[in-house]
Amino acid sequence: DDSKATFEQQQGGRPIISFTFNSAGGRAFCAATRANIGKRLAIQLDGEIISAPVVQSAICGGSGIITGSFTTQQTQEQSLLLRSGALPATLTIVEERTVGADLGADAIHGGMLAAAFGTLLVAIFVFAAYGPTFGGFANLAMLVNLLLVLAGMSLLGASLTLPGIAGLVLTVGMSVDSNVLIYERVREERANGRSPFGALAIGYERALSAVLDSNITALIAGVLLFGFGSGPIRGFATTLTLGLLTHLFTATVFTRMLLAVWVHWRRPTELPLSGGNMLWRPLRLVPAHTSFDFLGKRRLALALSTVVNLLALLAVAFVGLNFGIDFKGGIAMQVRAKQGVAQLDELRSTVGALGVGEVALQEFGDPSTALIRIQRQEGGSHCVAGAQRIMQKRAGPGWQVKPGAAGTAKVDFTSPVALDSAAWREAVSRAGLTLQERQLPRGSTNTATVDMSPESQAEWCQQVAIKLVEDAIGSNYELRSTESVGPKVGEELMNGGILAALATMAAIVVYIWFRYEWQFGVGALIAMLHDIITTLGIFVIFQLDFSLTALAAVLTIAGYSINDKVVIFDRVRENMRRYKKMNLVELLNLSINEALARTLMTASTVFVAVAALVLFAGPVLYSFSIAMLWGVFVGTYSSIWIACAGLVYMKLRPEQVRTGEVPAEKAKA
Repeated sequence: DDSKATFEQQQGGRPIISFTFNSAGGRAFCAATRANIGKRLAIQLDGEIISAPVVQSAICGGSGIITGSFTTQQTQEQSLLLRSGALPATLTIVEERTVGADLGADAIHGGMLAAAFGTLLVAIFVFAAYGPTFGGFANLAMLVNLLLVLAGMSLLGASLTLPGIAGLVLTVGMSVDSNVLIYERVREERANGRSPFGALAIGYERALSAVLDSNITALIAGVLLFGFGSGPIRGFATTLTLGLLTHLFTATVFTRMLLAVWVHWRRPTELPLSGGNMLWRPLRLVPAHTSFDFLGKRRLALALSTVVNLLALLAVAFVGLNFGIDFKGGIAMQVRAKQGVAQLDELRSTVGALGVGEVALQEFGDPSTALIRIQRQEGGSHCVAGAQRIMQKRAGPGWQVKPGAAGTAKVDFTSPVALDSAAWREAVSRAGLTLQERQLPRGSTNTATVDMSPESQAEWCQQVAIKLVEDAIGSNYELRSTESVGPKVGEELMNGGILAALATMAAIVVYIWFRYEWQFGVGALIAMLHDIITTLGIFVIFQLDFSLTALAAVLTIAGYSINDKVVIFDRVRENMRRYKKMNLVELLNLSINEALARTLMTASTVFVAVAALVLFAGPVLYSFSIAMLWGVFVGTYSSIWIACAGLVYMKLRPEQVRTGEVPAEKAKA
């Protein structure tokens, strides 16, 4: 039952301990004391009697006091021991991430530079594609979107981590996607003979379904990333989710309002989307009208994709992913030489001699900086011996640290002089242990036994290994950051990552199935699996670090790659309502060609934003950035040759498409 114990001072000056119970505990305690008046009531903590007061009367009402010939210090210690009953385990660090001030400043500088450069590249690209009016409105909406994201993070109290900055950069690229979809549809409607105002109205109306569907699928990935992620990954998920929500507003409401005001003010006879006789000419990645036979090459594309996917799976199975410490546990320490360059051979020899297991080193960012990876620590006598070396160096000679009784994970500490409770707490903290009040020895003594479970000892040994490395190389190297993930946390993160990937794919497929038809859902699933498997192959080929940040990239690819597919699916559905007797392959080719310009434009805006991350964000986000660059490319490819080809083999037919509004006139490609 919930209970509380506090130290108080009685009017007569005697210190007492007061305690309270909740309603259920109060009733039980009342019955127990009524039946045992005059007897001693033993108070036990972890099997040890810490007090045995005499029951003087039935104690009902949910509260009582303990009196006696206590000193003030004894009373305070007793009340602390009673309160610590809710913490029966040794407090050990199971996951730790620390970043030095210099590294934090460097990371933030690189991240902000990437964000600024990415924003500039996207703004130039949009301006070149849509001109000063429409491009200017889209760029203004992009800036408003960034301000709204930052305001939302401030209201939520969310921290802006380096992955969070990556989310901002990705938001910059994706924030103009909706404007691209709308502008391309407006261009198409104007080319089909509608008036400028009519093209704007119908363009917004007919692009809305694709805009909503593409953003909702990406939003699903962002929400699941937040739900299954931890630490910095939640920062990325927060910025990505906020960015998706706010850019829906800026694209469908804010930009439309600006264009409505502009049309009312200027009353144009032509929309400045095609350049006309102006000095500006629009940037077009593909001609205005194309008629490529994409699906005529579907068998070759499917065969090639199958071979690539099989090779990727074989690489994952036999070569393996380069798992970071997030998933396999262990320690990663980033160090910088105080003078000159980092001597990797010397570092490997020094750290390897400490008895901490397998050690891997690599240059990290520049020649003076190195990344030290140490295997997951499992506990045992070698760890206890390391703790003794730490205590003798940090607390003074004469300290002894030995394994406890055989068959247990207890550790015996012996100090050269007798220490009180406070001194013991401070001393053992130098070896990475934090003791609870009940675990501290009473009075002054030179011996203490710390009782730990085998799992807790393994987590503690992570801290022992970190401190051993610090002591061994501290004179020549500056510690810039430390990441420590224990075996239990690493396993939980691995399971959570697998669950997140499966949940993301399932949720997106269900949504596509609900919005379209089962054939579209299955086609999207096959294309998503293709994108994810090939991305894993890239991680294996280049041995990129597969960490939580990399998992965020994979899940973001799953959500983002659906964007292109939704745009094409939306046009396929529309054309199937228009051309009920057209051959399916011909209809799919028509739909792909009609959506080709917006597909390539949306991919390009994200590509240039992520390219800024590759150039400026530094080694911490390198794996994420490379994966996202590949994801943009492979997502566009799979939208055409995997998802749409799947519709052919699943024999999609016009009569299977759900009913909806059918435009009065037929669109011309």
